[in-house]
Amino acid sequence: MAAPVASEAGVSVAQAVAAEENVQLQDAVADEPNEGTDEAKFDIIGVHGFHGDEKTWDEPDILNSSNPARLNRLFSDIAPKGGRFIPYNYDPDEESMGCYTLQGSFRIAHKLLEVVAKSRTPEIRNARRPIYFACQDIGGLIVKTAIEIASMDESAYADILHCIRGIIFFGYPHRSLSTVGLEEQLFWLLSLNNDRHLQGHKTMLVKSLAETISKVNDSFIHTKMLIQARVINIFSTHDDPAKRVFDKFTATLGVALEYQLPSVKPHLQLIDVEELDSYAKVISPDEDWLDFKEVHNASLRKSLHQASPIFPALKDNPIEYNTELDIISKTNYSRILHIQCTSDADKIAESVKGYLSKANKGRLYYFHFKSHDARFNTIPAMLWTFFAQYVYSRPRNPMIDSYFPEICDGYAWEYQCLLHMWQNVVVRSDDSNYPLVLGCLDECDDSVLFFLSEIYNYFTTIEHRLRIVIITTKGTAKDKLIIDSLSKFPTESTTRIDYNLPSSEPLYDRFNLPMLLQQSHYYAANGLRDKIEALLSGCANDVSLRHLLINCFKSTLDLSKTVSRILSKSQTPSPEQIFESILEDIPEKYHLWANKLLCWMLSSFRPLRASEFCRISDLCLGDKLSADTEGSTIRGRFINIIRQFGGLLVTVHDEVHFSHASIRGWLKSSDSSEDQLLITKGWHRQTERDRHTTIVQTCLDHLKDNTDLTQAWITQLPYATEFRMGHRKQFASIGDALGVILKDLPVLERWVDAYMVLPTPFLKPLKNRKPLTIASHFGFEGMVKSILASDEYDSETLNQGLVEAARMAQLPVFRLIINRYPDGLDLRKTFVQAALQAALRSENYELCHELVNRVHLSEQPSEINDGLVFKYPDNHVQDTTKEEAIPPEANNLSSCLKTCLRSACELGMTDIVAKLLSFGPENDTTFLESFSGSEDTPLQVAAQYSRFDSAKLSIAAGASVVPNGNKEIVMPLEIAASHGSSDMVNLLLDHGAPIDAKGLWDHTPLETACLAGNFATAESLLRHRDFRDYITPDLPSQPLMVAVQEGHYKIAEALLRHGADPNPREEDGQTALWLAVIHERIDLCRLLLAHRADPSLALKDNGITPLISAIINKSIEPVKVLVENGADVNQPLDSQCTPVYMATFNDDIEIVRYLLSHNADPNIARPNGITPLWLAAQQGYSEVARLLAEAKADVHATDDSGGTALHAVFDSAETVRVLLEHGADINRMDKNEATPLGLAINSNQVNAVKLMLSESKIKPDWSMPSMYRAIQCAVREGYTDVMLLVLEAGVNVDLVDEQNASLTLWAMSRNDDNMIRTLLEFGPDLSHKDKDGDTALHNIRKKTPLASIRRLVNAGSKLDTMNNDLETPLISAIRACNMEVFDYFMTKPIVVDTLNSPSFNKEGAPLHFACARGTIEMVKVLIKNGADVNYACASAYGTPLIAATRRRGDDSDVAESIVGLLLDEGADPTISAGRAGYPIISASISCSPMVIQLLLNHKASVDVKDPFGRKPAHFACYNTLEVLKSLNLPDSDFAARDIVGRVPLHYAVLRGQIDLVEEVLARSQRVGIDIDVVDDDGWTPLLWAARAPRLFFWRAKLDPSQYDAMVSFLLSKGAKPSIRGHGLYKDWTVSEVAYYHHADR
Repeated sequence: MAAPVASEAGVSVAQAVAAEENVQLQDAVADEPNEGTDEAKFDIIGVHGFHGDEKTWDEPDILNSSNPARLNRLFSDIAPKGGRFIPYNYDPDEESMGCYTLQGSFRIAHKLLEVVAKSRTPEIRNARRPIYFACQDIGGLIVKTAIEIASMDESAYADILHCIRGIIFFGYPHRSLSTVGLEEQLFWLLSLNNDRHLQGHKTMLVKSLAETISKVNDSFIHTKMLIQARVINIFSTHDDPAKRVFDKFTATLGVALEYQLPSVKPHLQLIDVEELDSYAKVISPDEDWLDFKEVHNASLRKSLHQASPIFPALKDNPIEYNTELDIISKTNYSRILHIQCTSDADKIAESVKGYLSKANKGRLYYFHFKSHDARFNTIPAMLWTFFAQYVYSRPRNPMIDSYFPEICDGYAWEYQCLLHMWQNVVVRSDDSNYPLVLGCLDECDDSVLFFLSEIYNYFTTIEHRLRIVIITTKGTAKDKLIIDSLSKFPTESTTRIDYNLPSSEPLYDRFNLPMLLQQSHYYAANGLRDKIEALLSGCANDVSLRHLLINCFKSTLDLSKTVSRILSKSQTPSPEQIFESILEDIPEKYHLWANKLLCWMLSSFRPLRASEFCRISDLCLGDKLSADTEGSTIRGRFINIIRQFGGLLVTVHDEVHFSHASIRGWLKSSDSSEDQLLITKGWHRQTERDRHTTIVQTCLDHLKDNTDLTQAWITQLPYATEFRMGHRKQFASIGDALGVILKDLPVLERWVDAYMVLPTPFLKPLKNRKPLTIASHFGFEGMVKSILASDEYDSETLNQGLVEAARMAQLPVFRLIINRYPDGLDLRKTFVQAALQAALRSENYELCHELVNRVHLSEQPSEINDGLVFKYPDNHVQDTTKEEAIPPEANNLSSCLKTCLRSACELGMTDIVAKLLSFGPENDTTFLESFSGSEDTPLQVAAQYSRFDSAKLSIAAGASVVPNGNKEIVMPLEIAASHGSSDMVNLLLDHGAPIDAKGLWDHTPLETACLAGNFATAESLLRHRDFRDYITPDLPSQPLMVAVQEGHYKIAEALLRHGADPNPREEDGQTALWLAVIHERIDLCRLLLAHRADPSLALKDNGITPLISAIINKSIEPVKVLVENGADVNQPLDSQCTPVYMATFNDDIEIVRYLLSHNADPNIARPNGITPLWLAAQQGYSEVARLLAEAKADVHATDDSGGTALHAVFDSAETVRVLLEHGADINRMDKNEATPLGLAINSNQVNAVKLMLSESKIKPDWSMPSMYRAIQCAVREGYTDVMLLVLEAGVNVDLVDEQNASLTLWAMSRNDDNMIRTLLEFGPDLSHKDKDGDTALHNIRKKTPLASIRRLVNAGSKLDTMNNDLETPLISAIRACNMEVFDYFMTKPIVVDTLNSPSFNKEGAPLHFACARGTIEMVKVLIKNGADVNYACASAYGTPLIAATRRRGDDSDVAESIVGLLLDEGADPTISAGRAGYPIISASISCSPMVIQLLLNHKASVDVKDPFGRKPAHFACYNTLEVLKSLNLPDSDFAARDIVGRVPLHYAVLRGQIDLVEEVLARSQRVGIDIDVVDDDGWTPLLWAARAPRLFFWRAKLDPSQYDAMVSFLLSKGAKPSIRGHGLYKDWTVSEVAYYHHADR
C-alpha cells in the first residue's frame, strides 16, 4: 500500500488554486453596466451560459428601450423604473478552458467581482443597494464561485457579499445522484449547438466540467448563501431529455424556502420573454430590501454566522401520499405529528420535508439533527437557523427591530432568551405560518426537553397554528423522552404514527461492478470474480455498504488479498466484519497516523472540511514520513488520503464523513478502559478520553507550527481555533497540560488573533490580551489559579477577569476570582454592574446566585466610578480593530438595576429579583418604570413571560400596573393578555389594572388577547368582568369579529359562552359568520350557528350572504352547515343572483345538487331574465344543466333579448341533448328573429346541429329569414359539415339571398373547394344569376382554387356567360389576378375564340382589363392568343394602350412594361377612343416620364384634346414637373382653355407642388396669361388654390400645409385676393373660399 501523501499545509480548494497558479484576470470580458437611473432600487447582474453571449439578456424587438435588459420586466411590479442591469460576458470556449476547470472558474469569477465592485459607488454602498444575480446554466458556476471568493475575502468584497438578496438560476446543475448522471446531462448541454465545441474534446471537457461543478457546489453551501438570499431555480420539464438538459432533481436544491419554477420550454428558451412574464410575481425582489440601510446589517450578519448551514438533499425518496402529513399541511390548529421510524430516519426526514415543501410551495422550516455534529445537535442551533432564515426574508418586521440592537450588545444569547426571541419574532409573526420539520430530533441533546416544555406552554395558552413534524428513530433513549413529553400535550393536538420507507428491490449495480471487474484479467483468476459478485450480492439491499465495498476494491492494491480477508471472517460477512477487515488491511506502519485521523472522525464536534482533514493528516504525519511527501500535489493529496481507508470515508458537501451509518457506532462500541485496552485486539480501539487528547494535541501542534506565519494560517484549520477548548473541557487533565503552553505569550496571541476572526463564536474575548482575561474567558482554571497564586495581575485586570468569567459562565474560574474580593462587590462600581448583567445573560443560575449574594450597595450618596471602561469586540465583522463599549446604562445604578431586573424576570430567577429589588433606592421606583416605548419595565417582562412570582415582587416593590398617561408605553395587562398566562392576568387585575383601558394600539386587553390567540388570558378577562360593560356593540371592532378573523376557535367559544352577540356587524355588513365562511372554518361556522348566528345577514354593498360566499369559495361543507342551520337557499344577491345561480356559475355540480335537494328554486331569474339553466347552457355545463332541468327548470324561459337556454348554448352537444330531452324548441325566435338551430348553424356547431336535426321533437322551419342568413353564413365561412347536415335535412341547394345570390356563388369566395364539392353533390342550378348577372363562375377571388373552377366547369357552368356589365368569367379571373384560373380558362377554345367579340365594345375586352388590372403575363398570353391590341371600346379604357396608362397602385415599371409591350405588338397611340380620347392624355395624368417618352417615340401627338377640351398640358399639371417637361409642349399650350375656360395654371395650383407652378406660371406669362387669369366662372388660380379640391378619387387630399404654401406663393407673385369668383348664389372672395373649405385653419 502506498504511503499517505502529505504536503504543505491544508487549505481550501479555492486557496489551493491560488497557491498553484498566479492567475491573471484577463480571460473574461465584462460589459460596462448601463447607467440606469437615480431611481434604480437594485442591481441585476446577468451572467450568460454556455450558449449565450453579451446579447443573451437583451430585450428582443424593442429598440431604444429604457430597460435594456429583459430581466427588468421581472421586477417591474416592485420597482417600475427597473434596476440597474450589469451584464457580464465571458468566453466559454474550450480553447481558453475558462469554466471547465477550477482555476478557470476562479479567474472568471474574480473578474466578475471586480466588475461589480467597480460599479458600486460609495453612494450605492452606503445605501446597501440589493444585488440580484441571474445566471444561465454554467453562468451559475461563475456566480457561485464569485460568492465563494467573496466569502473567503470578505474584507475586500463585503459590500457585494452582504447585499446579495437573490440568485436566479436558469437551469443549473446543483446536485446529482451520480457523477455519471451529471456528466450525461452536461454532455447534452454541450451538444445543444453541435458546432460550438470540438467533438474530439467533448468527453474530456464534460469530465473536467463535472468535477469543477461538484467542487464549487460543495464549497458554495458553506457560504450560507442559501439562508441569506432568495434562491430561485427555473428548470425545463421538456419531454426530450436532450432539450431539457437538466432534470428536476439536478436543477433544484431540495431545501426549504427554495423557489422551484418548472417550464415546459426547452433549456435554451428558459429566458424567453413570455417565460419571464410568468415568473415575475415569484422572482420580484422583496420590498423590504429596497432602500434597506446599514442600521441592521451587523445583526443580520451575526445571526447568519450563528445559523447552521443548509445542505441540499442527496436523495429523492418521495412520499406519494400520507393522510397525516396532509392534515398537518391543511390544519388551522396548532398540531404536532410525531413520526417514528425503525430505520432510515434521516431519509424519511428528507422525504417528509419534500412532501410538505410541495404541499406548502416550499414554505417550511427544516432542521436535521445530528448527534455527532455540534451545528445540528442542539435546539439553540436550530433556533438560530430558523431565526436567520426568517430575518433575511423579512428584515423590517417591527419585532425584529426590537431585537437587533440586543444581538450586538456584547452579551451572550443563551437558550431561554434565544427561544423567547424565536417565539416572538418567528412563531408569533402574522406572515409566517410555515410548518416546522424536525428531522431526527432524538439526536438532539437535552435542550430538546426544555424546548418541548415551552411548546407545551404555547399549545395550552395560544392559538396560532404552530405545526411541527417530529421524526425520530423508534426505541432510542431520547425518543422515549420525547414521547413522554408529548404525552402531556392535549390529546387533540398530537398524533404519533409509525412510518418506514417502502421496501425496494435489491440493487444490482449494472455499471460500477462490470467496470471494476474488467480493469484486469487477473480478476477472472481463482474465482475472484465470483467472490466479488457474491460479496456485493450479499449487501444488495444495503446501498451504502455496496458502494463502500466497490470503493474499497477500487482503492486496494491487492484485491485478492482484500477479498480473502473479508471472506475469512464469514462467507456472508456483516457490515462490522467488513469494516474490521478494511482496517486490518492498513499496514502497521500507518496505524498511528490512521488512528489519529479516526480519533478526529469519531470525536470532533463537527465534520471536518476536506482542507482541514488534509491539514490534520499533515500534522499527524509529522517528520516520520516526510520522504514520502516529496513531489506531492495539492490536487491529489486528499484523494490519496481517503483511498488509504478503503472506502470507509467519503466526502459529502466538502466534509469528510463515514461512508456507512454503522461505522461510527461500531468504532465507538469498541471504546474501552485503559485496562481493557491491554487485552483487546485492534489498533483502532481508543477510549473517549484518548481521542479528545489526540485532538487537543493536534490542535496544539497546529498552533505551534511556525512554518506559515501569514494570515492564511488562520484558515488552514479553523476547527482547531474554534473547538479546541471544547475538547479540553471534556477531561480536566487535558486542561492541566495547557497551562505551560499558554504561558507562551506569542503562541497565546496567535491563537487569540485566529479566534477573533472566526465568524461563528458569538462572544469574543475582551481586547485586553492579558493572560488572566484570556484564561477567564476560556475557562483555563489551572492557568487562573497559577496567575492568582503568583499575584501577577492588577485590580483592573482582576475586574476584567471577573466580567469575562461571568460573560462566558465559567463557574470554576468565576469562583476563583470572586474569592479575591473578601469585602464583597459594590454594585455602584462599573465592573460589578457589568459582571451582573453578563452573568444574567449567561443564564447560569448558580453563577448568578453566587454573584448576587456577594453584591452589596455602599451607602455613599454619589455613584462610585472605578474608572474602568470595558471594551467588547465587534463580533459581527472580521475587522477586529473596532471596539464597542458596554452600554452607558451600565454606569448608572438605576439603569443597571432595571436591565438586570428585566433579565432576571425573563429567566424567572425569583430570588435574584428579590435581591435586586432590595438594592433599589428608598422611596424611588424610577428603576421600575419606563418613560418611553423603547424599553420594557421589569413588570412588563414578567408579564410577557408569565413570571408570576417576579411580577408579585415587582408590584410589591412599587411597580405600577396602571398606565402613567404615556400612550407610547404598553400596559403590563396588555402584554399579559397577549403573551402571558391567566395567573398573570388575574394578578394584575387584582392589583388594579384597568380591564377597559386601551393600550398602545388602541385595543383593550380582551381585544389584544383575541388578536394574539391567547385563550387562557381571554378566559380570565371574561371571567373578571362582563366585557359588554365596556365593549359596546357600537364600537367598530368587536372581540368576536377579531377572534373569528384570526381563526381563534377557543376564544370565539369563550366569548359566545360569556354572552357575546353572535351577529356583530362591521360597517360594511361583515358578520362573524361571513368571516368564518370565507376562511373556510367549518368549526367556527358550527360554533356560531349553534349560538344562533343569523345566516341571512348579507354585506351591505352587494348583498352577499354567508351561503353565497361559501358557494363562491366552492366549499361544500360550509354550504351544508349553513343550509342545515336555516340559511335561505333562495336568498339572492343585490344583483338577484340566487345561491343556485352562483353555484351554476362555478359549475359546482355537488353544490347545485345539494341546493336543489333542499328546495332551491331553479327558475328565479336575474333582472336581465337569465336563469341558472340559461347560464349553464351558455357555459356548456351539461351536468349542471341536467340537474336543473330535472328539477323542473323552465327550458323556454328567455333573457331580455328573447333567447332561451338553447339559444345560449355554444359548442356543447351534451347540453343541447339535455335541453332537447326536456322539450326545448329549436325554432323559437329571439328578438332578433334568430333561432337556436340558426345560431348553431351560424357558429359551426356541428354536433349541436346534428342533435337538433335528429333528436328534436320539433321539425326545423327552413322558411324563416334568419335561417336563410345562417345557411348563407355557413357557406361563406366554409362550414361544410354543417351544410352537409342541413342539405341532407332538406334545405334547397338553390336558396338565394336578397341579392339573388345563390349558395354556389357564395361558396366561390372560399379559398378551398370543400364547400363547392359539398353543394355540387345536391345538384345546384349553375346557370343562376344574381341581380348583377353574375353566375357562380363570375365570383372568382385571388385565392379561389383552380379545383373549384374545374368542378363548376365539369358540372356544366358556361365560360362565355356575360353578366350585366358584359364581363365573362375570364375577366373576373383577370380582375382577381388569379393566374392559375386564367391559364385554365385560356385552354378553353370558347374563351380564346371570343377574345375580340363585339360584345366587349361597351366596357372593354379581356385585353383591356389585363392591361388595366391584370399582370403583364396575362397581357402576353392574351396577345399570343390573338387579342386585338387596338380594340376600341366606349368606356374609360378606350384602347388597351389607354387602359395600360390608367393602372393604379403598382410601380410605374409595370405600366411602362405593358405600354412598351403593346407598342411593340403594334398598338397605335394615335387612335382616339373612350372617355380619355388618346393614350398621351391618360398617360399625362399619372404615368412616368418614361411612358410619355415611349408614346412620343411612337408618334403620339401632344396637340390633341379629350372630349372636354383638355390637352396633355392640362393633365400634366396634375402630375409632376418631370412629366410636364417630358411632353416638350409649346408655350401656346399654356394658353389653351378647356371647355370651362381653365388654362393649365388653374390645374397646376391644385397639385400643391411649388416648382411645378413656377414653371407653368413662367410659360403662361410668355403667352400673355397672367397670374390672375380667370375661367368662365371668374375663378383665378388663387381662388382654386384656396379651395384645393381632391384631384382624383384615387389620390388623397393634400396636406393643409401644402394649401397654405401654395396660397402664400401665389400672393407673393402678385395674385389679387380681391377678385371674386362666381358661385351658385353669390360671388366669393378668396378669404371666404378659404374659410369655407378650411374652417379649422
